[in-house]
Amino acid sequence: MALLAAAFSRLTGDLGSAAAPEQALHGDAGAGNLMAAGGQWIWHDFEDTCSGPVVWDLAATTASPRLDRSRILAAYGVPVDEARLSTFEQLRRLHLTMWYALYAERLPDCRQRAAELVASWRPE
Repeated sequence: MALLAAAFSRLTGDLGSAAAPEQALHGDAGAGNLMAAGGQWIWHDFEDTCSGPVVWDLAATTASPRLDRSRILAAYGVPVDEARLSTFEQLRRLHLTMWYALYAERLPDCRQRAAELVASWRPE
């Protein structure tokens, strides 16, 4: 886990001290937390609600390898600092890695994915 702690330190250091406007965030704004209702999309699953820079929520979707990042950014419609978004995408991946690592301790079905994610942080 020292490797993951080092990644966290590096990534949060990459964010620098540049103040970003904060707002209310879903906290886990990935596509899996959207559902269709009444002909529109609505968010659900709010246990990670917090405040912070909007790029945290945006990165939850753009970091997904299953979704078209360029299409998401085009639909977002607001210019985004690519370097900052990239750092937040890596932080989202680290967040997911830690989630799986913790849940793998008591849920055997999570163990393989946890091992894959932890291994993805090892230097090549």
